[in-house]
Amino acid sequence: MAGDSDIRNWARDHGINIADRGRVPADVRQQYQAHLPANGSAPGPAETEPDGQTQTPAEPAARPAPATAGETRPKPTQASRGWFRRDPDRKTKRKPRTSLEQLGAAAYGLAGQALTRTRLYAAGRVLTMQAPIAGIVAEEELRGTPVDTIAQPLARLMEKGGTLGALMLLPTSVAAYQLSGGNDALIPVIRWSFLQQLKMNKAYEAEIQKRMDKALADAGVSEEELEAGLAALFAPPQAVPQEEPAAA
Repeated sequence: MAGDSDIRNWARDHGINIADRGRVPADVRQQYQAHLPANGSAPGPAETEPDGQTQTPAEPAARPAPATAGETRPKPTQASRGWFRRDPDRKTKRKPRTSLEQLGAAAYGLAGQALTRTRLYAAGRVLTMQAPIAGIVAEEELRGTPVDTIAQPLARLMEKGGTLGALMLLPTSVAAYQLSGGNDALIPVIRWSFLQQLKMNKAYEAEIQKRMDKALADAGVSEEELEAGLAALFAPPQAVPQEEPAAA
């Protein structure tokens, strides 16, 4: 048996004004019962043609037949494939190979610094002395080997942080030289790290000057005014003249 909500929906579909709440009028209920199909189910919404005739709802469209040979199927989406199934049409971009030179030099240098503080200080000095050429040898001998494949992630990571590593290597090697009492084995490391520092200074020279010019422009001062202010900041204090005591 149809409820009041079904009768209200049917009445609105047929242009009959009816309130949202309250009792359904008897005449509307009788019209609804008169339009019931033979099976007793509620009639669906009807469409009114221009000549006043009603049109029953269209039959649902048939499902498309499965694709046959020669037809192109749409590519499955990520949701249909699943997150853990690899797309065979997707080509993985291969990362470029990174040199092992920096990684080899850093490994020998760090191992040498660690051993110099133990009973194996002599072996540590040897590793520290070999650090500059260890990277070159590692690049030449390990290129294309399984060890090269394993070391590539570390080499790429070190290449990205190479500037930071060069920034830290020079003060570290100089401090190690001083703490060791002037160990000559550290001289090659200091020379190499100092060269890296010079290269880094050259690379950042234009950027530093650009930022300095912008800072001066934002402050509204010139280079001469800045230098004069720095000179006044470090100028020795002026002597304050002392008054002579009055004669008795």
